Amino acid sequence: MSKSIGNVVDPNGLIDEFGADAIRYFLLREINLGSDGNFSRDALINRINADLANDLGNLLYRTVSMVEKYHDGELKNCPAVALDVDTDLVKLTEATLVSYQEHMDKLEINDAIKAVWSLVASANKYIDDTAPWKLAKEPADADRLHLVLYNLAEVLRYVAVMIEPFIPGTTPEILKQLGLECKEQNLLEDLTWGGIADGTKVVKGEPLYPRIDVLPDGRTLIGATKKYAGKVYNPETGKHEEYHPEPVKAANNKKEKKNDAKKIDALAEAQAKAEEAKAKALAAKEAAAKKATSAADAASDAVAAAGDAAKAVGGAVLAAVASARARVSAAADDAVRTATEVKNAALEAARGGDAAKSAPAADGEITIDDFAKVDLRVAKILSAERVPKTDKLMKIQVQLGEEERTIVSGIAQYYTPEELVGRNVIVIKNLKPTKLRGIMSYGMLLAASDGEGNLVLADAPNIKSGSKVK
Repeated sequence: MSKSIGNVVDPNGLIDEFGADAIRYFLLREINLGSDGNFSRDALINRINADLANDLGNLLYRTVSMVEKYHDGELKNCPAVALDVDTDLVKLTEATLVSYQEHMDKLEINDAIKAVWSLVASANKYIDDTAPWKLAKEPADADRLHLVLYNLAEVLRYVAVMIEPFIPGTTPEILKQLGLECKEQNLLEDLTWGGIADGTKVVKGEPLYPRIDVLPDGRTLIGATKKYAGKVYNPETGKHEEYHPEPVKAANNKKEKKNDAKKIDALAEAQAKAEEAKAKALAAKEAAAKKATSAADAASDAVAAAGDAAKAVGGAVLAAVASARARVSAAADDAVRTATEVKNAALEAARGGDAAKSAPAADGEITIDDFAKVDLRVAKILSAERVPKTDKLMKIQVQLGEEERTIVSGIAQYYTPEELVGRNVIVIKNLKPTKLRGIMSYGMLLAASDGEGNLVLADAPNIKSGSKVK
């Protein structure tokens, strides 16, 4: 920043728009004490969404929501049923407190924050590993469910005290939602595991840090959900005001639904034409085979072998992209072209030509070059919600390295949104974007299905988001 150039950022404006705690966290997290650092509005928004909204905010929201849903908001410790995954979390929490104190004593604030957020990430993974929603279905696991939710609340209590020097306005809100008293001074010496009394009632509140989106005109949209339009910051008044989307949106949705219906009809028509073209091509091949010499017969066999290979490869591709039904249109066009090529090859064979002599072997294999075209990446699921008026589609927000994407996937019959958030999954990054139910989808999740109603997502636990799958 330079006063002479005039690119100074007004901290008061940032505080009005994003809040003091968010600004304090970003500066302390991104810049080492005593050193220069980089600042940008995009980096600030990305850090708030990733660390404060998705990691810490989601951990608190998921924990309190499950305690309310399964135990009427009441916490209870059942250490007698602890497994290794539970004791590992306890040990990690206590070790984090020690590491945090050491970094703070050396004024290594940036490293102290990283240690706390590593614990937050482990707690989110603990939810995926223990799957409380599955424990809730088994009466025999009642005590295990109590213990898992109690452990999550204890981790949040530790985190609330450790982050108080950095984001002091956030600590009281976390303790309040955990049903705990916020003292005038919360001391690290008071942190011992098991400090939450049995019978403590949680109190679900507003999200700690609502998600921030940037509108096309550059304004920040805060806290938008499918039921609430959110608020936008008005720099002229210095206040957040209710956001009112353009009323034409409803009309656009109707058009999109109508267009979707037309696309489905066109899809069916394209498939029918492809089948008809294929049948004609096969008939032409048979007629040519009767009139051709033995050389033409051999060429015809090669063409048939090529067709079998194409079917095998096509079947493998369709199995991999079963959830991407909107791309069938392109596949139908490919089928038409393939059928035409088969027909032309057969006719050429009948004339004694050389076109069919170079047909590939029917081994059902693809080359390494074909596979290299598919860009497989590890992505972390940040949020998930069912697409209204559909039984199969789920709208999923994922983090791909520094990038966030929306993917629409047909897994709503197999997973709940709570089961998906926080998971590391494998996605096809370079799949052509398409619109499903009016929602643009940028990629596809990989999953395995046995054809008997079972489907499991391919995942990559403990692998950094954005990592390439080889």
